[in-house]
Amino acid sequence: MIVDVKWRSVDFLLKCAHNIRMEDKREPGRPPVGEKAQNARLYVRAVDSEKELLEDAARQAGMTLSDWIRDRLTKAARRELKRYT
Repeated sequence: MIVDVKWRSVDFLLKCAHNIRMEDKREPGRPPVGEKAQNARLYVRAVDSEKELLEDAARQAGMTLSDWIRDRLTKAARRELKRYT
């Protein structure tokens, strides 16, 4: 009987510790997406040296490769379209 009481108290303490840690955390699940969900994909083939160059540039800008490419291509496309209008 003493062992049973001991395990129950350990289980209770673990549950309390878990609940305390969880109080500061957000709800489980996927975080809300921004204004627009990015669900379209573009596939680009590149040689290793080109990919390394793009990764280095993204790293220097403090961005992910995907964010950096999207940012730079969008800006370039807008400039290109302005030339034709």
